[in-house]
Amino acid sequence: PLFQGFKSVGAILGAGSYKKEKVEDKIRTQQTLFLEVATAFYLVLKSREEIKINEGIIELFRKRINELNAREKVGRSRQSEVVYAEASMKTIEADLAGSKGRLASSLYLLEFLTGVSIAADRVVDDVEMTEDERTLEDYLTASRTRPDILAYESAVKTAFQGIVVAQSGLWPSLTWDYNQYEEREGFQSGFDWDMTFTADVPLFRGGETVGEIKEAWSLWKKKKLEYSLVKRQADLQVKQSYSDWKYSAEQYQALEEAVRASEENYWLQEQDYSHSLVNNLDVLQALEALHSNRRAANLVHYVVKENYRRLQIAIGEVPGEKA
Repeated sequence: PLFQGFKSVGAILGAGSYKKEKVEDKIRTQQTLFLEVATAFYLVLKSREEIKINEGIIELFRKRINELNAREKVGRSRQSEVVYAEASMKTIEADLAGSKGRLASSLYLLEFLTGVSIAADRVVDDVEMTEDERTLEDYLTASRTRPDILAYESAVKTAFQGIVVAQSGLWPSLTWDYNQYEEREGFQSGFDWDMTFTADVPLFRGGETVGEIKEAWSLWKKKKLEYSLVKRQADLQVKQSYSDWKYSAEQYQALEEAVRASEENYWLQEQDYSHSLVNNLDVLQALEALHSNRRAANLVHYVVKENYRRLQIAIGEVPGEKA
């Protein structure tokens, strides 16, 4: 084939961009899988730590109830105080049961995503997240090389080559056939080769070819719009992920301070109660506030980590590598 209206050229170039598109799609799929695994991983850690927090608070409640029972025997506390403390402890025990259920469920999810059965005590977060000094603009710039954006860019190129292939139907094709013979008979016995030039002019296929060109053109325009959409979606994901990460980090710092203040308040209430300066309800409220703040801080602690991983995936950054 000497000339096919650039059909072969378009097909070769289109095949190259199509291959690149699929390679980038695979990389993006691996990145999104990492995020799913990270989410399940942090859920395991969060649930396990929540169990420890609940067990610690229950132990404090038991000590409190034992003290109230002792005081009730000598008439220094009312039975209603003991009952109130026991009811509060049972509520925490219910939370403990829920935490154990979430831990088991998250372990099953992690096993499903990784294909590996892992005991809860062997799930360890040994990666320290250093402070990331990059700005939002830095993240937006980095997202331009995200695999799915590159994949859609290649898809646009593939669709354009489809137009070239379709337009080839309007061009004539030239073919050169050459034959070499070892032996011939008859009047051709004196010739051991021949060749033929063929010109194929598409005179009566114009309508069909024009339809194919319009279809290829529409596909190219569609791919361009999809490419524009995925870039805008990437910007949105980066902005949202960056905002979630920054403000969740600030929230965690505030909750850490709240935990420290709650711990101090509880021990002060304990001391004041031993000197009959406050009643039992004040002590129990301080204990419940401590439990609530510890649980909230634990939750947000892993939300911060998950949000940072989500930001990494939003810019197409491979976790663990330096930017």
